[in-house]
Amino acid sequence: MAFRLPTHLESLVPPPVAQRPEHKPWRGTFTLMPNGSATTASQVLYATAAETEGDNRTELWPANFFIQHMYPTIELQEIQSWVKRHSVPLCMFMPDRLPYSNDSKANEGGFRSLARFLSENKMIAVAPWNAPDRFSGAGILLFPTQASSGLLVGAIFLQTGFPPFVGSTPTSP
Repeated sequence: MAFRLPTHLESLVPPPVAQRPEHKPWRGTFTLMPNGSATTASQVLYATAAETEGDNRTELWPANFFIQHMYPTIELQEIQSWVKRHSVPLCMFMPDRLPYSNDSKANEGGFRSLARFLSENKMIAVAPWNAPDRFSGAGILLFPTQASSGLLVGAIFLQTGFPPFVGSTPTSP
């Protein structure tokens, strides 16, 4: 026998898990800032975050991240071990699809170039929060993945600073 709640009480009972709305993935941009070169313009890449692990709070992320610094670093396996050992929330960044095919291909090419540059030079990139009123942490640490040349892993630092191997924490513009 099934019981039905009176209509005025239905709002007090949460819906079953299967009926809860799924969390929307983050969609935004990475603006690659030139490293001290007055002749190099910044580049904007459209990205989306997927396959999130941990509490990433993507609903509070800014729409644009400024990637200002890239650091030579330790081996990729050591970064992955550090992230796992410290239970840092993770997400996977990939190029977002754009309405026009040529724009989408160019965006994907730029994203792959960034991932390849980081991989080949054994570097990481940092994207500080440009909304300090939202989080007290450092931002997102980006590093390549061995699984694909078109993806970047994001380690999310909502409440803490970047790990020691990053160096001094940059500030947002």
